[in-house]
Amino acid sequence: LSMSEIWERLQRVKHLRLHTKELDGTASVRVEQPAPFCLLFHESGSWETGIAFTNLYRWTRFKEGVSLHHLRRGKAVLLFHFIDNVSVPHFCGKDCYTAGLSCSPEGILLSWQVKGPKKDTWGEYLYT
Repeated sequence: LSMSEIWERLQRVKHLRLHTKELDGTASVRVEQPAPFCLLFHESGSWETGIAFTNLYRWTRFKEGVSLHHLRRGKAVLLFHFIDNVSVPHFCGKDCYTAGLSCSPEGILLSWQVKGPKKDTWGEYLYT
């Protein structure tokens, strides 16, 4: 799918299923659109252990793709910048972050991984 189609689907997200190397979880998602090319995902859910979590993410649409930031304590931390559904690799120290976006009949799948001396993990987030 094109970035325009992915952007359209992101605007309709209501739920999230998380599958990571360590844990699985589910969340509800409230989407807010404060500007035409900006979506805020307010996520509230729990891990399979019963531990609750909340997250706030910002998706930003650009001509060539989208970027995803985690909004933490008033700061936007870049997670991924996607061009043609594949992220531009970026480093945090010596750990390399990469990701991909794909669409399925169920929704949008964000698959990511972090590899390096401090981290070796991965996750799949299905937004529906």
